Amino acid sequence: MSSFAEKLAAARAQRPSKDVQVVLDGEITAERDKLLERLEAVREAGSSPDARLGKKTEQAELVERIESLTEAARDSIVTLRFTRLPGSEWAELSSHYPVRTDANGKPSVPLDLQYGYNFDAVCEEAARRSGVRIEDDVVVEMVVETPTKKKPNPLNEWDELFDAISGSDMARIRDAIYSLNEYEPALRVQALVKGFGAAAGSSRN
Repeated sequence: MSSFAEKLAAARAQRPSKDVQVVLDGEITAERDKLLERLEAVREAGSSPDARLGKKTEQAELVERIESLTEAARDSIVTLRFTRLPGSEWAELSSHYPVRTDANGKPSVPLDLQYGYNFDAVCEEAARRSGVRIEDDVVVEMVVETPTKKKPNPLNEWDELFDAISGSDMARIRDAIYSLNEYEPALRVQALVKGFGAAAGSSRN
């Protein structure tokens, strides 16, 4: 059985990560977003007569067009890698960015009520803290300069990136951050608790 120190070391060394690809071509991004929206609508509508007749469906055509756009934008694709933050750091972020409220102090964003904190701000800050760029399988740190009197507006590649990417790409970054830091850990705990309960019940029998 592993010692407590060994378990801690393993947990620190095995923090999971996720890669997210974003596109830095405005025209291609806009067209891609339109196609993605249409694809989502088609999927929600279910199968079409063409599918039942064995013809190429609108969904298949949309997927092909999205893939073609992605290929055309290959030189504009940037791969970002995000790693799960330490639990204490994620908790600190969640406390630092409370639920958004209106002028009367009432919660104004339903998404925040669902999660209990400013979802957009927490995920964006977590992305800045845990993210890197991947170029030819090499990790490259994003440039974030400190303001000085001589340079009051320093280079911050995260600011520039978030300003350049589409809403759908930003949403995928937020989804990856939330999945890494909340959703997947919660699922793992549920699975462990369920497994422990099953094992305990079996041992009693």
